[in-house]
Amino acid sequence: MWKSFKNGAGSLSYAIRKKIPIILVLAESIKEEWPLPIKLALEEKRLLIVTACNDKVHRINHQSAYERNEIILSLANHIIIGYCRPGGNINKQISGKANVTLLHKPHYQPAAPTFMMKAADSDVMTYRTSTKGGEIFLDIKQDLCGQEYLKITQSKHQGNKDFHRETIFINKDEILQFKQELDRAIEYWGLNPIKQKQTLRSKREEYGNAYLPWEKSADDYLLRLYEEGKTIHDLTEIFERNDGAIRSRLQKLGVKLK
Repeated sequence: MWKSFKNGAGSLSYAIRKKIPIILVLAESIKEEWPLPIKLALEEKRLLIVTACNDKVHRINHQSAYERNEIILSLANHIIIGYCRPGGNINKQISGKANVTLLHKPHYQPAAPTFMMKAADSDVMTYRTSTKGGEIFLDIKQDLCGQEYLKITQSKHQGNKDFHRETIFINKDEILQFKQELDRAIEYWGLNPIKQKQTLRSKREEYGNAYLPWEKSADDYLLRLYEEGKTIHDLTEIFERNDGAIRSRLQKLGVKLK
């Protein structure tokens, strides 16, 4: 018997618990790690997992799903489909196939669905940071097949106790690429704290008081020396600050530089 599950982690779990023999045909590459129930089913030879996708296909897409269905259609002796949407992709793909049986009539309309709570993906680690615009949540989660991913949610207060949320999902194998692009944005805006520390350190190696606050006694001493005729160059050596810092401080103290 061939069984294909579309987003069917719940159906797969049920079939494994009932020890129903399964051939799981994937529309993506085979994962390196599986949760324990699937490992046990594989060891007991109740489950066979196959795929025609290479290791670069990490997510199901329209093309991989179509090719997966074609494999099933070509290998299965008899396929029974309880329901597929008239005019939908599967309905079009199985059109004219002699080994397919549809249980519903052409004009059959399914009853209103009964919604059931889906088992939530489990949290592995959660981070939260507050910003001027709201809150940012970073959740490392694990889906029902044991695959870990990062969920980033930005929550902004819209007033009247309403919040607007935007969410993106990043697979574990995509995180380094995401970090590289994030580093580029940080570099573009000049926000790299490591480079800022390196710049500050190099400035202080050249000018010992670089970026340190000015004290009133230093201001008074600076004005007196300038009025006595000390040059900007002389003042940079005395105060261990660069040319721009000396000029800026003198101007802030009301001196009109020549």
